[in-house]
Amino acid sequence: MPELPELQALAERLEHTIVGRTVTSVEVHRPLILRSLEPGEDPTCFCQDRQILSASRRGKTLRLELEGQRWIVLDLMLAGTLRRCAQGAPLRSRDAVSWLLDDGTSLRLFDATGMAKAYLCRDPDAVPGFNPGPEPFDAELTDEAFAQALGRYRGEVKGVLTRGSFVAGIGNAYADEILFRAGIYPFRKTPTLTADEAERLYEAMRRVLTEALTEARSRLGDDLELGHDRSLAVHRRGGDPCPVCGTPISEIRARGRITSFCRQCQPGSLLDR
Repeated sequence: MPELPELQALAERLEHTIVGRTVTSVEVHRPLILRSLEPGEDPTCFCQDRQILSASRRGKTLRLELEGQRWIVLDLMLAGTLRRCAQGAPLRSRDAVSWLLDDGTSLRLFDATGMAKAYLCRDPDAVPGFNPGPEPFDAELTDEAFAQALGRYRGEVKGVLTRGSFVAGIGNAYADEILFRAGIYPFRKTPTLTADEAERLYEAMRRVLTEALTEARSRLGDDLELGHDRSLAVHRRGGDPCPVCGTPISEIRARGRITSFCRQCQPGSLLDR
């Protein structure tokens, strides 16, 4: 799943490559992906002949602002990707939407799972289910503010990290990486964390996401194809040796989600949490 680092790198590259271009037409290949939140608006005409004014990220969504107070909000979900190619390039079997630009290129949304969504709206905050908390790099999210917010939750620390209402943009993969860096068992209940552990978690969040963003920027070309091969220490590396202590990495699958961690570096038990 694309998470904050990949989406931020995409937003930055979009800002430098397509902002200023005009959408000349829209081709819809998989209608369920493209959703208009404006009653009576034809999705194929909503963006037509509109200049792209900005590209940004908020939480796990990408936002393209068009002239006339119109927005494309992309939720890439598990496997969505963007590709910029020539308008005559062959379609892939799971290409969902193509926005044709005035320079002869096409911005294409591809999703192998069919779960991605492209919302057309006049208010980007009106997207269904959108209720993000502070961004991890917000100046106002100090270690003290982070600890105070963490104290309002009672669940397992990994589940709290992936709640967008707590901190925006962190998903399953980077939650595993952050907890590994902090040396915290992913199934600990948040009320059991000490002040020192909360501070370690905050610092790990900042460092892991900063490093991942640097890597994502280096892997992203003008064609926008990022792929999903990330340099991760523990996530989805079950059975591999821990990069710190050499203990085989453990994986637990529950409710459709994989949690990867090192039992030596992140001690804990489901029985004593």
